[in-house]
Amino acid sequence: PLARLGLNGRSFVPLLSGYACAIPAMLAARTIPNRKERLLTLFIIPLMSCSARLPVYSLLLAFIFWGQPAWKPGIALAGLYLLSLLIGAVAAALLNRLIPTGEISFFMMELPLYRRPALRAVFQNVFLKTYSYLSKAGLAIFVFASALWALTTFPSYQAPTAFEKFQKSYAAQIGHVINPLMQPMGGDWRTGVALVSAFAAREVFVSSLGLVLQVSEAEKPERQTSLLGAMQTAKREDGSPLFTPASCAGLVLFFLVALQCMSTVAVARREFGSWKLPLLQLAIFNLAAYGLAVGVVQGLRVLGIP
Repeated sequence: PLARLGLNGRSFVPLLSGYACAIPAMLAARTIPNRKERLLTLFIIPLMSCSARLPVYSLLLAFIFWGQPAWKPGIALAGLYLLSLLIGAVAAALLNRLIPTGEISFFMMELPLYRRPALRAVFQNVFLKTYSYLSKAGLAIFVFASALWALTTFPSYQAPTAFEKFQKSYAAQIGHVINPLMQPMGGDWRTGVALVSAFAAREVFVSSLGLVLQVSEAEKPERQTSLLGAMQTAKREDGSPLFTPASCAGLVLFFLVALQCMSTVAVARREFGSWKLPLLQLAIFNLAAYGLAVGVVQGLRVLGIP
């Protein structure tokens, strides 16, 4: 089945690993000898629903299915994983037609001899792999993380509360700038700020949303419940609800497709060997995610679902 998409049986393990985290999944793609198949695998790995998306899915699905039987959001979550696999397959099939075929593909693996592991070899291998990862991707990850920290901290780093610091930060200013882009998705500058912060790590979307919606620190033990309550009462400037089933569905699909993890982009640059393909990957996935989210929100509104 993978060969029909232009991939190889060796692509299975990296794609499966992508459901945990895209970074080790991309490193695992080095075992694919065929250059075209390796590039295709690297390109679609970020489409696999990594574990960082789970807090976002949990929050948004809890809002959409609030008060309904638990099997409904459970089925929806399973459907998201299957949908990510389907989108990845479609993307691979399309790219396979665009990239010219080079060397002939074959699938042959020699099974290793199974023997008791030697502790010295295990620790040596762990050290070498860790050192290789830090030396190749560490600097880029550090730069991206520092830039995003600065955006969410300055220029109001001396503000008395975390909410005031975040509200006056550069990230919040960017959120106001992209407010017109958020409205077709059913959001406003507050969801825009949370999405900007999510480029540090997808799960940061939840905590950022808690800040912009002024979820108090005293409610931390019940953060999810209080955040859901804040989402249910959040209003736009015209008094209409900010979060609706349609807008939350759009956000779910945005996170399903979008490439927001800057650490993944840094590792992709190392694995692709240049910035050209990672930046193209970043632009294509985020534009496609935005278009899909807008289409879903507007389509649901046409059908009478707010």
